[in-house]
Amino acid sequence: MWDILIYVAFMMLTGTCVYLLLENRTLKTLVTIREDENKTTEAFLETLLENMEEGVVACDVDGNIIYHNQAATPYVPLNNILDESQRSHDFIDHLGQPLSLDRLPLSRALRGESIKNVEIKSISKNDGTQSTLLMNGRPLNNIQAQQGGAVIVFHDITEFKEAQERMRYLAYYDALTELPNRHYFKDQAMNVLHNARKLGEQCALLFIDIDQFKTVNDTFGHDAGDQLLREVSRRMLDCIGDEGVVTRFGGDEFIILLDQTEEIAATQRAQSLLRAFEAPFNIKKTSIYVSPSIGISLYPRDGRTLEILVKRADQAMYQAKRQGKNTYAVYSVNQNT
Repeated sequence: MWDILIYVAFMMLTGTCVYLLLENRTLKTLVTIREDENKTTEAFLETLLENMEEGVVACDVDGNIIYHNQAATPYVPLNNILDESQRSHDFIDHLGQPLSLDRLPLSRALRGESIKNVEIKSISKNDGTQSTLLMNGRPLNNIQAQQGGAVIVFHDITEFKEAQERMRYLAYYDALTELPNRHYFKDQAMNVLHNARKLGEQCALLFIDIDQFKTVNDTFGHDAGDQLLREVSRRMLDCIGDEGVVTRFGGDEFIILLDQTEEIAATQRAQSLLRAFEAPFNIKKTSIYVSPSIGISLYPRDGRTLEILVKRADQAMYQAKRQGKNTYAVYSVNQNT
């Protein structure tokens, strides 16, 4: 009765091979059951793909879209990924450069490349909405190991990138004044000093302390002091513009880093800052006058490291205070005594 040897390969789930001896009369039943199982598995996989947060797109060797799930729908061309006229989105890379069709991850996978964690930004042509996508993909090979197209899987990481940028902002910017903080200043100053050393240039560091700030705090309260610091920051930014980096170093102390600046230019900038403080600050409907005391140190004359330059600008600032405040002083060796 047992006269048929059937070789059945269960590749989908286990990848193993099983030999079965079956009677003739049971063959039709087995095939029917197997077809039903395949349909059930296919329906399950279809449901799984359609409910994924990740977008999935597959195309054939000619770039024709053969499958995409619901998450990928907003980004998918109507029919063909190689047809420029069908693009609903523009894409740019992590450096902000536009991505041409041949540089898109799916196009690269179609040429045989493996795509791993490629980050791109998508811009909708309809409303300008921007999204950041993380993409992985690879070519699709058939049973004969011949390329039959390509598949890409991507995830919208916009919220993650926004949270990451927010954390970076909090790490490098002062929450009260929105100026760069001392961590940002240190990184920026190291780059400036490196370039100055490499090119044989000078640069200047201005250490600023706000005169009468403690009196404002004690008289009008900390809210008024905070508002004053914000207004002081705005005036310094307006005065310096793009010519330097204004940072809040802590409390009522600020540092301004001026690249490619000699002593004459640094003192001129200090004079401009003094003039910027001549007008009163309107704090809680009250006109308040404060002034800066400014100390100046110069690279490389006064020091070749950031620590020394900050220390000597700080010493010069105290010299300005001893001279009556509301003025500036340039560091000199005599200030060490």
